[in-house]
Amino acid sequence: MHSVLHTLYFNIWWISLTQITQLFVRAIELEPEVGHSKYMYMGQITVGRESEKYFLAGIELMKQSLASLTSRQVINIAQLLFLILYCT
Repeated sequence: MHSVLHTLYFNIWWISLTQITQLFVRAIELEPEVGHSKYMYMGQITVGRESEKYFLAGIELMKQSLASLTSRQVINIAQLLFLILYCT
């Protein structure tokens, strides 16, 4: 019985992971230049070169986002990070 339950649990987990992967791939197809997090998630749930490709794409989007910030936005983020670090 233990083996059957373990197999059932694994199959449910695998189906869920497959569905999640499909959702992130679709999100990337719909808006490839918007939002780094979908790439970072895909980097975590894939392996090898495919994982590297997703991580690099996510990093590139983060770099673009950071480059477009105004100095006031950078100051606001720095203040927020300071408060988070100070209060925790």
